[in-house]
Amino acid sequence: MKEIRRKIYDIPFYVKQGFDKYEKTIKNYFIDMVDEEIRDGDLICADMMYYSKDLKKKMKDN
Repeated sequence: MKEIRRKIYDIPFYVKQGFDKYEKTIKNYFIDMVDEEIRDGDLICADMMYYSKDLKKKMKDN
């Protein structure tokens, strides 16, 4: 089984939604904290990655 280990350029959906500032990664979060494997097809999700969105910037653009 492969594990998902992605970087910011692999997360286009969230970037398109405005979550473009990478904050941190918690290694093996889903492996350590969740009883069942979380899968994306044949890949096992391992790390939790935090991104943030500047809500003030969104309001200024309107």
